[in-house]
Amino acid sequence: MSLLFLPCIENHRVEVFGWDSAHKGTSVSLSNGNLTAEVATANAGCVRSLTANSTGKRYAEFVIDTISTSTDQGPHISIAADPGAPYAQNQPSPGWFWNLRNSTLSYISVNPPGDYHSHAAAAEGDVCALAWDADAGKLWLGVNNVWLDSGHGGTADPATGAYPCMTSVTGTLYLWAGGIGKTTARFLATSWSYTPPSGFGAW
Repeated sequence: MSLLFLPCIENHRVEVFGWDSAHKGTSVSLSNGNLTAEVATANAGCVRSLTANSTGKRYAEFVIDTISTSTDQGPHISIAADPGAPYAQNQPSPGWFWNLRNSTLSYISVNPPGDYHSHAAAAEGDVCALAWDADAGKLWLGVNNVWLDSGHGGTADPATGAYPCMTSVTGTLYLWAGGIGKTTARFLATSWSYTPPSGFGAW
């Protein structure tokens, strides 16, 4: 198994970044140093990140490599606690996630329950971003350096804490990939396409 290591000097330990091959559905294929996750069949599994977080301001990017043509399925990116094996669904539950349904990017929140918003069509090669203020419980989602409208008015801005897509996102949470399609995670600043919001650092 190929892993990517980055020393964490502040805490005098080594942090590990990538998808966790020991915590995934059997139909999830990993490649590219365990940064690319691919699932060919709906409801066939998801995979979690190696590292969980519960505090601080965290940022990560995900490249859409392949989009499913299925109406109800597509690449899913989630943030959630680990529910335990067998990791057989598109995303863990409960959790907060966004997905591509027939090339339309949507996100679904559990607070308020079932809060659902659709956005403009997404394309292969687009870069999705996630900014999570764990202490405030706020989560923002973006595409190609544009933060998505929360659906509740105002302009989303993680740097100021304004208009998050989702709220009450708290706990010891992992990032997850699932659904039909292929995505590549960018957990480290050296691989990011865009500058994160002020105050946010690597997952």
